[in-house]
Amino acid sequence: MSSNTLVCPFLDSDPVYAYRDLMTHYGVVPQRINVRQRINVRQAHENGDTESSHGHFKTAVDQALLLRGSRDFVSRDEYAEFLKTLVKTRNAGRQDRFAEELTTLRHLPAVRLSSCLKVPSASTAAV
Repeated sequence: MSSNTLVCPFLDSDPVYAYRDLMTHYGVVPQRINVRQRINVRQAHENGDTESSHGHFKTAVDQALLLRGSRDFVSRDEYAEFLKTLVKTRNAGRQDRFAEELTTLRHLPAVRLSSCLKVPSASTAAV
């Protein structure tokens, strides 16, 4: 039996905490999104960049499939290659801006930002 216990109050089930920790690591103060200052997943009007980009990509896939003339693929690999080509085409115009961003990015944390604390089994953790 271990003398330590993991206390995981959120069990990584809420992306808000992971996002908050990541923003703290990079010294970024996120824009207030709503009254609760939370990021609501799958809410395009609240997650502008991420949700908007995803929506635009889905539209681009739909348009590319229409131009292709068929939504049928011989194999899953063929479909994956179709998507890969579409992503490369869409990202081609973003390379200069991405290179500029890379010069300012800091390294990821050395260890994963965790929602868990390791406490001695005889301890009490206030969560």
